[in-house]
Amino acid sequence: MMDPFETEFRKHRWDRWEYTAGQYASLKSAGIPCRHGVYVVRSPSPLSRVRGSSNVVYVGQSGGGKRRGRQGIGPGNGGPGRLFNTRGPDKLVREQIESLFPGQRFSIECSFVDEDPGVIEQRLLKAYLQEHFELPPANHNAGVRRIGDE
Repeated sequence: MMDPFETEFRKHRWDRWEYTAGQYASLKSAGIPCRHGVYVVRSPSPLSRVRGSSNVVYVGQSGGGKRRGRQGIGPGNGGPGRLFNTRGPDKLVREQIESLFPGQRFSIECSFVDEDPGVIEQRLLKAYLQEHFELPPANHNAGVRRIGDE
């Protein structure tokens, strides 16, 4: 039986890119499109969660929600792209997780969608929360209240 997150994940088409731990910036030249969508960062091996384990480090989106910016996932439109705009706690946690896997390959999976990416992101986070009783490590757990309000 497939877990709730993977069930929700498989409802969409995903493109995949890889990078080596500590070399996140190398993705800027990887050709990730400047389009709206959802992205998932995965570690090379599963991490322990409150319940079970998962290799999902972060779930993000670009072009959805109330603000619906013009920024795409990848670089373009005069900006770095949402994937590279992560800062503060998200960046810190991602970098700490990358340090657990020196020299190993992480993956970025992107789904470029026509529907609101914010809605898809919320469905993925809700499924992850249902499965693990917490959000992915680099997502803010303060967002749990927002996910439950869907």
